[in-house]
Amino acid sequence: MEQNLSVEEEKLLNKIDHIKESENVQELLRVIAANAENLGAYKIKTRIKNKDSAINKFREKDYQTADRMGDLCGVMIITENEEDIYNISNELSPLLSNSSTEDYIKNPKAGYRSVHMNSTFNDIEDLNGIDLPLEIQLKTKYMYIAQESIHNTIYKNKELNKDVRDELSTALFPIVEKSLNLNDAIKENNIDSCEKLSEELFEIKQNNSTLLNEYNPYIQDVWEEVAVTCFEENIDNSLSLESYLCQDTALQKENKFKKISKSAKTMFKKFYNKAKYITKKIGYLSGNYLTDYAFEKMSSLSLYNFYALNKKLTLASHYTNRNIKISNLNPRTNAKSKDRGEDIDFLTR
Repeated sequence: MEQNLSVEEEKLLNKIDHIKESENVQELLRVIAANAENLGAYKIKTRIKNKDSAINKFREKDYQTADRMGDLCGVMIITENEEDIYNISNELSPLLSNSSTEDYIKNPKAGYRSVHMNSTFNDIEDLNGIDLPLEIQLKTKYMYIAQESIHNTIYKNKELNKDVRDELSTALFPIVEKSLNLNDAIKENNIDSCEKLSEELFEIKQNNSTLLNEYNPYIQDVWEEVAVTCFEENIDNSLSLESYLCQDTALQKENKFKKISKSAKTMFKKFYNKAKYITKKIGYLSGNYLTDYAFEKMSSLSLYNFYALNKKLTLASHYTNRNIKISNLNPRTNAKSKDRGEDIDFLTR
């Protein structure tokens, strides 16, 4: 954390420290999470904003006082469907103080659909008079995946001007969410849902065809993020990941998960390239059979298979680099090394 901070920025960081140390705040978060879980929430995530993120947002939004920061404490409640969102939000309302609700499901924000409940608690005993700003976000699991995938690749991408970011976000949020729902409907052989979702997707893509074609490389980046996020969600819900990380500190868990994410992106690209040699072509998810093949492979990987495959890919990379060095020293070995390398198919073994 840099030292050149304004008085209000120092006040903001001091506020974060108090919130993190507060046992009453932790209890409040536990109560909210327990209520949501009892009402059928798919997943619940709680967090207190880290200092770097808080300072960056404070400056980006050009806030003048520390009290303007309204999401220092946050709860994300992920549900299976929209009906659960409204059931849970209705039950949580009595627990909140000085609250307001923004319904982005009825009034989407650049395609983003969610319910945000904002509240300020000014009577938490061990905060010594410091207000607690709390934001609760409720969204479906596929809107959550869409948000994770679109946020950095499109919405925060400074290579694109704001109007283009908004246009792409408005088109891509429903495309990703409905495509993932369609993927489920196909697997479940739900013909009515398949027909309905297919028609809706066709209309959205037709209405945005020029935009989607013009910015296709960015859209492919979004689908890569979708595949990796789906994979992360699958293993995050598995007992194998919990067992793998159970002895680690919070920082160690975060670092390990970052490594998994980085390796997963590399693996997606390997599957994507492998799809060029596959005769069976599917295209109902993203419309690109290479992307869809990579998505199917990634989303079906268990943590154990991921690590086994990642180890093989690492060995393959080492083997290839070794052969390149040898061939540079002795050109006569080049053809032989190349042939041997082409015989190794680590993605299908």
